[in-house]
Amino acid sequence: MKGYKYLKNSNNYNLLFFIKKDLTNTKLKFYKHKFDNHLFLNNQNYNSEIIIRQYILNKFLNSYFNRSIFHYFGDHKRNFDYGYPPEWIKYLSHKNIKVNLLKSSINWKLRTFLSLLQSFRTYLKILLNSLNNNLIKNIHPNSIYISSVTDSLIESSLEGFTSINWIKKYINEKTGIKHRILIEPQKKKFNNSNFNEKGIFIDKPFESLKNRYLIIPITFWYLRAIIICLLDSIFLEGYRAFMLTESLKTKVYELNFKNNELNYCFYSCSDWIYRPIWTYLAERNNSNIIFYFYSTNIFQLSKNKNFSFSDIINYGWESNTWNNYYLWDNNQCEFIKQLPTQANVEIVGPILLQDDKKNDYSLNYLSSNKKIALFDISIFRDFLFQTEGHLTCYETPEVAIKFIKDILEICVDLDIHILYKSKRDFSKRIHTRYKSFIKNITNNYFHFISSEISPNYLIHESNGCISFPFTSTSLLAKFQNKKCCFYDPTGRLVQYKIQTNNITLIKGKIELRDWLNSL
Repeated sequence: MKGYKYLKNSNNYNLLFFIKKDLTNTKLKFYKHKFDNHLFLNNQNYNSEIIIRQYILNKFLNSYFNRSIFHYFGDHKRNFDYGYPPEWIKYLSHKNIKVNLLKSSINWKLRTFLSLLQSFRTYLKILLNSLNNNLIKNIHPNSIYISSVTDSLIESSLEGFTSINWIKKYINEKTGIKHRILIEPQKKKFNNSNFNEKGIFIDKPFESLKNRYLIIPITFWYLRAIIICLLDSIFLEGYRAFMLTESLKTKVYELNFKNNELNYCFYSCSDWIYRPIWTYLAERNNSNIIFYFYSTNIFQLSKNKNFSFSDIINYGWESNTWNNYYLWDNNQCEFIKQLPTQANVEIVGPILLQDDKKNDYSLNYLSSNKKIALFDISIFRDFLFQTEGHLTCYETPEVAIKFIKDILEICVDLDIHILYKSKRDFSKRIHTRYKSFIKNITNNYFHFISSEISPNYLIHESNGCISFPFTSTSLLAKFQNKKCCFYDPTGRLVQYKIQTNNITLIKGKIELRDWLNSL
């Protein structure tokens, strides 16, 4: 992309990242009114402005926003005319970005009207599901709701080795009460009976009602709400219009879960920016709202020694309002302490999104040899990588290939076998150069391990573990008391204690050889 290359060549590569950091802390001009009670946006227990800000950050600070910034810098003749909140446009103009105020304002208004249409579509779905007898059937006492799970993860939970199963087991043992899991599918239709036997219930609790009699109150509620939001969209900033779908989900929660059947609600680190409105209502009803990590790789990489630790924290965290966390270790606890919210933390050890517990006994012939478990990251195509808006240009084919080459070269010299496990199977999103390099490795010391094989098993069968900075696999090795490190082939990464979890960061081939020699 032209804009990406322009910023990189002008030594302003991290501009986009810090724009997003600043927007995280840019307050929106939202003034409460009495009618906001109807939309669940006027409550003493939470800050409505932060909730709206979180939702807009989550909705807009994505690859499309990144592209809009790159397009502006790539075409110096055009003004920035994308539809974003007025406060964002004002901020961008102060960053010497030429803004077409009229066109941006019109585009923003159009987006608020589209949000109203989206809410109407959601209302119709709730109405039709309820009328067609697709009622919510899986509302039971002592339920655990888990958000944002994929269909593949749901399917794997039948085998018993996913975060879904971990949560169920941990809460049951902690409370001494048998809980049911409530999860929402994405697209796939499942044979529910197989899951119900394991205490896992698949339903869409926010897309239908538990009985048809509730259609009348939700219809009256929605008619009043959409009038309020339409007027807001025309005469004010339109933030209520943007939140209408979320307010609607909150009303559905209020009607469906009057008896507080959800004892626990879990959200993962995929949902770090926006905390839904309905969770505040659930918390007021004594539900435990838990935020958990399935990965510790949540910071940006940095080559700049002048950056503080707060500089490498991803955008969105500074507006965080989660109150309860399940953490891997004390290092994550130190990170949470730096956030604005005074939260409760519980250190529970690693929570893996998925660990199939599959072993590879074909490796038994290497039992007498020294072995290292080697974990890389997904190296995406240039366009996908560029539109991510990273703080540092590091996760490139050049760096990743040197990462593998250096380790392989030294391991061959030292008679150490490499058990290489890619993060996931190669897809079309993976950079072709890196994919070609990996597939063309032909060396008796380099062993390809299926992505389905358990990382814990692989680490257990190895003498040590090397990970691409700063992925979670080395921390898994640390929990097994295995020798582990991160390897930086460029020798330029800055090391932060909380980011590395006190795991050694090896820089360059000389240090790498010494570390491997000590196995």
